[in-house]
Amino acid sequence: MPLLTSCRLCSSSNVRPRYVLDRYGLTVLQCDACSLRFVGDDLSDEEVNELYDRPGLAEYFIALGSRHEHKFAPRLMEFRRMGIPTASRVVDVGCGTGEFAAMAAAAGYDAVGIDVSVPSIEAARQLHPDADFRICDAAELGASEPASADVVTLWDVIEHVLHPHDVIAGCAAILRPGGLVVLGTPNGDSIFDRLADVLYRVARPPGRWMLEQRYSRWHLQIWTTRTMVRLLREHDFEIVEARRHRELTAQLSLYVRQAGFKKLARVAALADPVLEAAWPVRNKLTVYARKT
Repeated sequence: MPLLTSCRLCSSSNVRPRYVLDRYGLTVLQCDACSLRFVGDDLSDEEVNELYDRPGLAEYFIALGSRHEHKFAPRLMEFRRMGIPTASRVVDVGCGTGEFAAMAAAAGYDAVGIDVSVPSIEAARQLHPDADFRICDAAELGASEPASADVVTLWDVIEHVLHPHDVIAGCAAILRPGGLVVLGTPNGDSIFDRLADVLYRVARPPGRWMLEQRYSRWHLQIWTTRTMVRLLREHDFEIVEARRHRELTAQLSLYVRQAGFKKLARVAALADPVLEAAWPVRNKLTVYARKT
């Protein structure tokens, strides 16, 4: 498969191979102009969209179970800290099976969840029948309901998209002037990423294994504070807060079980509490930005 010749963030042609991930047959490029690292294989929209039409995706989200509350309850507390009043119109882009939108609605927000994954939205409607869910992307909602929301959230979404500028432009169209876009994404400056980079150069097999947990056809780019701020500013957003912090979406045993190793997952479950306590800090990047 041919490689891209320009950066997904800044369009510079000053890109070069950084990692080769044999397991996936993918090459990660680095842009020397803006520092973004991204899957450089020229994947089509159809190839990426097909991933999100798989019924197993909804099953993965459902398997997270109570972990959603562990992940999203602090986000709603953060809304209060940031002064976002209840009854605000909140659009959750890439809502998956709808847990955040449902929790936000229960907390008093006027919330809607949108996703391009038909199986995920169907599961969301079954799991949370009182919440509002729609099959569309940010650009489509921005065109049909422009300037209609106070807050747009993207929880672990922006690393998955093939066209990040299109997504942020869609979010800007949805927001009223002064509205907030809020993104949570893996932090590319984390200890994990830095260690993986070093190991890839000095001990390639473990380094490559670590990088394969970051980059794939699912994770098309990993963002740092620098690259995320640049993306948002190019769409006339003013950065309100950018912070790196700790957040575990799921436990090790869940990933092992999803891979089909049920017996090994029972063993891995014994290590879950230890891993959660010892996980390197600041693995997550959260950015709040205001539409100017």
